[in-house]
Amino acid sequence: LAQSLLRRRSFTVGLLTNDTYGRFSLPLMSGISDALVDAGVSVLLCNVEEDPRLGQLHVEAMLDKRVDGIIATGKRIDPHLPVDLSNLRVPVIYAFTQPDP
Repeated sequence: LAQSLLRRRSFTVGLLTNDTYGRFSLPLMSGISDALVDAGVSVLLCNVEEDPRLGQLHVEAMLDKRVDGIIATGKRIDPHLPVDLSNLRVPVIYAFTQPDP
Protein backbone atom coordinates (compact mmCIF):
# COMPACT_ATOMS: atom_id res chain seq x y z
CA LEU A 1 0.00 0.00 0.00
CA ALA A 2 2.78 2.43 0.91
CA GLN A 3 4.58 1.70 -2.36
CA SER A 4 1.43 2.38 -4.38
CA LEU A 5 0.85 5.67 -2.55
CA LEU A 6 4.41 6.83 -3.11
CA ARG A 7 4.41 5.95 -6.79
CA ARG A 8 0.77 6.83 -7.40
CA ARG A 9 0.25 3.39 -8.90
CA SER A 10 -1.99 0.55 -7.81
CA PHE A 11 0.04 -2.18 -9.54
CA THR A 12 -3.30 -3.47 -10.81
CA VAL A 13 -4.55 -3.77 -14.38
CA GLY A 14 -8.11 -4.48 -15.48
CA LEU A 15 -8.68 -7.17 -18.10
CA LEU A 16 -12.07 -6.70 -19.73
CA THR A 17 -13.54 -9.31 -22.09
CA ASN A 18 -16.73 -10.64 -23.57
CA ASP A 19 -15.15 -14.00 -24.43
CA THR A 20 -14.10 -16.10 -21.43
CA TYR A 21 -14.19 -19.41 -23.28
CA GLY A 22 -12.82 -18.74 -26.76
CA ARG A 23 -9.95 -20.86 -27.97
CA PHE A 24 -8.04 -17.72 -28.98
CA SER A 25 -9.02 -15.54 -26.03
CA LEU A 26 -8.11 -17.93 -23.22
CA PRO A 27 -4.43 -18.28 -24.17
CA LEU A 28 -4.23 -14.51 -24.68
CA MET A 29 -5.76 -13.76 -21.27
CA SER A 30 -3.58 -16.39 -19.61
CA GLY A 31 -0.44 -14.95 -21.19
CA ILE A 32 -1.39 -11.40 -20.19
CA SER A 33 -2.06 -12.50 -16.62
CA ASP A 34 1.15 -14.54 -16.36
CA ALA A 35 3.30 -11.69 -17.68
CA LEU A 36 1.73 -9.07 -15.44
CA VAL A 37 1.82 -11.20 -12.30
CA ASP A 38 5.49 -11.98 -12.98
CA ALA A 39 6.06 -8.20 -13.08
CA GLY A 40 4.31 -7.72 -9.73
CA VAL A 41 1.03 -6.47 -11.17
CA SER A 42 -2.35 -7.88 -10.14
CA VAL A 43 -5.03 -8.53 -12.76
CA LEU A 44 -8.76 -7.91 -12.33
CA LEU A 45 -10.63 -10.05 -14.88
CA CYS A 46 -14.16 -8.93 -15.71
CA ASN A 47 -16.55 -10.55 -18.20
CA VAL A 48 -18.94 -8.05 -19.77
CA GLU A 49 -20.79 -10.72 -21.76
CA GLU A 50 -22.91 -8.74 -24.25
CA ASP A 51 -24.40 -6.40 -21.66
CA PRO A 52 -23.50 -2.69 -21.90
CA ARG A 53 -24.74 -2.04 -18.34
CA LEU A 54 -22.57 -4.84 -16.97
CA GLY A 55 -19.62 -3.51 -18.95
CA GLN A 56 -20.08 -0.02 -17.55
CA LEU A 57 -20.42 -1.41 -14.03
CA HIS A 58 -17.12 -3.29 -14.39
CA VAL A 59 -15.31 -0.29 -15.87
CA GLU A 60 -16.51 1.93 -13.02
CA ALA A 61 -15.39 -0.69 -10.47
CA MET A 62 -11.95 -0.87 -12.11
CA LEU A 63 -11.61 2.90 -12.00
CA ASP A 64 -12.75 2.95 -8.36
CA LYS A 65 -9.96 0.44 -7.64
CA ARG A 66 -7.59 2.86 -9.40
CA VAL A 67 -6.29 0.40 -11.97
CA ASP A 68 -3.20 1.58 -13.82
CA GLY A 69 -4.74 0.62 -17.17
CA ILE A 70 -7.30 -1.57 -18.89
CA ILE A 71 -6.70 -4.29 -21.45
CA ALA A 72 -9.77 -5.02 -23.58
CA THR A 73 -10.12 -8.26 -25.49
CA GLY A 74 -13.10 -9.47 -27.47
CA LYS A 75 -14.39 -12.34 -29.50
CA ARG A 76 -12.46 -13.16 -32.62
CA ILE A 77 -15.63 -13.30 -34.73
CA ASP A 78 -17.03 -10.02 -33.38
CA PRO A 79 -14.29 -7.67 -32.19
CA HIS A 80 -16.56 -5.09 -30.53
CA LEU A 81 -17.08 -4.89 -26.79
CA PRO A 82 -20.44 -3.56 -25.61
CA VAL A 83 -18.84 -0.85 -23.49
CA ASP A 84 -17.41 2.59 -24.22
CA LEU A 85 -13.74 2.80 -23.23
CA SER A 86 -13.08 6.23 -24.73
CA ASN A 87 -12.23 9.19 -22.56
CA LEU A 88 -11.06 7.13 -19.59
CA ARG A 89 -8.40 8.55 -17.29
CA VAL A 90 -6.26 5.41 -17.71
CA PRO A 91 -4.56 3.91 -20.77
CA VAL A 92 -6.54 1.29 -22.70
CA ILE A 93 -4.94 -1.45 -24.81
CA TYR A 94 -7.07 -3.34 -27.33
CA ALA A 95 -6.30 -7.00 -28.16
CA PHE A 96 -8.59 -8.89 -30.57
CA THR A 97 -10.96 -5.95 -30.30
CA GLN A 98 -11.11 -2.33 -31.34
CA PRO A 99 -12.64 0.91 -30.14
CA ASP A 100 -15.90 1.97 -31.70
CA PRO A 101 -15.42 4.72 -34.28
